[in-house]
Amino acid sequence: MSLNLWWRRRKELDDEVRAHMEMAARERIERGEDPASAREAVRREFGNAELVRETTRDRWGWRSMENMLQDVRYSLRLMQKNPSFTIVAALTLALGIGANAVIFSFINGLYLHPAGMPDPARVFAIRVNYDKLNLRNIVISPPDFRDVRDSREIFSAAAADNDVSMNYVDANGPRRMLVSQVSWEWFNVFQAKPLMGRLFEPEEDAPHANQVAVLSYATWRGLYGSDPQILGKTVNLNHTDYRVIGVMGPEFSRPRGAELWVPLALAPDSFSDDNYFNEALFVVARARPEIPPASAAAYLQILSQRMIATYKKSTYPTDSGWGMVAIPFTEYASGDLRMPMYILLAAVGFLLLIACSNIGGLMLAKSAARTKEYSVRVALGAGKRDLLRQAVTEG
Repeated sequence: MSLNLWWRRRKELDDEVRAHMEMAARERIERGEDPASAREAVRREFGNAELVRETTRDRWGWRSMENMLQDVRYSLRLMQKNPSFTIVAALTLALGIGANAVIFSFINGLYLHPAGMPDPARVFAIRVNYDKLNLRNIVISPPDFRDVRDSREIFSAAAADNDVSMNYVDANGPRRMLVSQVSWEWFNVFQAKPLMGRLFEPEEDAPHANQVAVLSYATWRGLYGSDPQILGKTVNLNHTDYRVIGVMGPEFSRPRGAELWVPLALAPDSFSDDNYFNEALFVVARARPEIPPASAAAYLQILSQRMIATYKKSTYPTDSGWGMVAIPFTEYASGDLRMPMYILLAAVGFLLLIACSNIGGLMLAKSAARTKEYSVRVALGAGKRDLLRQAVTEG
């Protein structure tokens, strides 16, 4: 039952007891008794009114709630009576809980639930290892990207990125801007939706057809003052006008620091095997919903072996120990911070444990000084269960 209903029934019970005693006293007064004597006689006949209330509430099955509220009220009075203890305990807990909240929020936003990335466990950074050369976590070539992109039985979307710095020109003069050149499925990999407008179409990811741009939220606010009419206007980059077709929300910033996105627009000959060592791309892919993430990572090993077997022009892939790997994107984004952050989380967790232990010691010392109080309560009928419940409530 709700707390409001409990308070209402309790008030009705108090009113009923009071009305019964007043009615009995009124009958005695009408028979000629002195009002004070009549009320005293009624109280004696009625007995312990509080016991009647408790018995009635027991029959309702609400005794536990009554005891809980009584313990809470008593605990609050004790806290008010000992402000120094209360302040020390609150500050100690605030330190432990605050440190844990800050570190966990950072780890949650970086690893568990990154902003702007639904189902992050299915997003991978596709990299290359050269095991025999002891080179790991290297960007991949356009031909590799082509093979990953075409593996639709495993990946629902794959995209490449190449970050460049371009000259941005407006009425205030030129400035350098970090521009992310991405293939058209970039936002699909992260399942990101625009705040305004739309995202790239396949036909716009081609040479001489890529004069469109998507602004980041920070760029839209900082350079254009959150102009609601920004769609359709142009952005001048390296003396070329790009038409604004969309604005991303504040939660999306992939790659980090990008101020706007334009189509990558790779030429068809970029995907030729002859171009294997001439270009390098950062590639991401999202595994299909029915494919376990571990299976997607294992598939890349099979794909690498297949590519080595079909690459006849050079023995370099075999001699170098070349092979593609799928690194969970959250793990790739955290880089070398992953292990230090987990160690820091364990440290602040231990700090909270120490804080709780200190407060437990303070409460234990405080309880030792209340032996006389406990003896009186036991003498009045309190059981071990009642004392334990009170101690837990105070804690």
